[in-house]
Amino acid sequence: MRLVKVIKIFILNLIIISLYRCVPPEIILPGDIVGMVTDAETSEPIHEASVSITSTNDSTRTDANGSYLFKNLVPGEYEIQALKYTYASGKKNVKIKSAETKNIDFALIPIPAPSISDTLLDFRFDLIKISFTISNIGKDQLFYIITPSRKWITVSPSYGEITDETDTITITVNRTGLPVKSYMETIKVTSVYPQGTLDIMIDVYLNRIYWSGQYYNTVQIGTQTWMAENLNIGTQILRYYDASDNGIIEKYCYNDDLANCDIYGGLYEWQEMVDYNLSDTASIHKIQGICPTGWHVPKNKEWSVLIAFLGGNEIAGGKLKDTSTLWAPPNVGATNEVGFTALPGGYMSLNEYNFINQTTTFWSETHSFGLSGPELSATNYSIPYWKMAIDKTSIEIKTLATLACSVRCIKNP
Repeated sequence: MRLVKVIKIFILNLIIISLYRCVPPEIILPGDIVGMVTDAETSEPIHEASVSITSTNDSTRTDANGSYLFKNLVPGEYEIQALKYTYASGKKNVKIKSAETKNIDFALIPIPAPSISDTLLDFRFDLIKISFTISNIGKDQLFYIITPSRKWITVSPSYGEITDETDTITITVNRTGLPVKSYMETIKVTSVYPQGTLDIMIDVYLNRIYWSGQYYNTVQIGTQTWMAENLNIGTQILRYYDASDNGIIEKYCYNDDLANCDIYGGLYEWQEMVDYNLSDTASIHKIQGICPTGWHVPKNKEWSVLIAFLGGNEIAGGKLKDTSTLWAPPNVGATNEVGFTALPGGYMSLNEYNFINQTTTFWSETHSFGLSGPELSATNYSIPYWKMAIDKTSIEIKTLATLACSVRCIKNP
């Protein structure tokens, strides 16, 4: 009798287990979040508000009706944030269940918001004062404080309050005692309102040159002012094409890779560098070439002045070389103590690129003609990684047409 009972219990358990196995598993479906973003005071929809899920970095923007939508979200807890300039941000936590569409609306509070007329103040080499304006494009009163990054930059006024008016801010730089080199400083405009603070940074440039779409750092070395970067202007051409007098500045990039021009600057044939303008050899004559207005391509005499100021040819190269790992070791004598920042961009000769990371070669404008007239020779200056001396080389016309080197510009006296 006991055996029969045990068998019945065993059979019953088998039935229960088989029934359990027939129950389909729970299916978890994604959910959605929808909602509207409106003005808390007017209830008007806010167009182009940014709505994001902070944990997943998913984001979207509201349409003309202030609506937004996130689809196919894995069930779970999320933090949703709504942002719009001139409004305080809004945050909400939401829990999404399987196959659920959750409605999350935001009513954003209008706040004061600064509008700055300029975010870059370029004092060049000659300016000492520049003004910009600050206005309030938001609601209510805006209090601002302006803080420069250096003591030689002064701000007037340095603070103020505005509602619907515009304040003019004058920035003055005191150049007295400042070495003639490039400066990239900032001015911080801090806006204060009941919901928090907002910082806007304004760049302040001194002694930087803007030329053909980009800025170049500069440095004074002795009585001379040089660009502290290799020139990088013009249209890239490939190694198998010759530059020509076609009114377009043409450059080579090492290995025909434009990224190398971004690092080391362009490589230019000599006649392209002087813009096909052959001068006499008078030392006072300056050829602008492909340099910006007020600057020119350097002559032998100017290279000699630089080298003499640095203590002579045997050590001058080390003082000009950058100390970065762009140079192959041992980069003998490199200190860059004068800020010239010579980089090992190599050169191109006979349609072949040579010695990147091992040498830098700069053109000089100085040239000479042969007795019969057409022959031409010019000079370049090279600094290799294995010594700190500078090599000066005279290049004949046949080589000039197939040799491309780096170019530095020097400021007119």
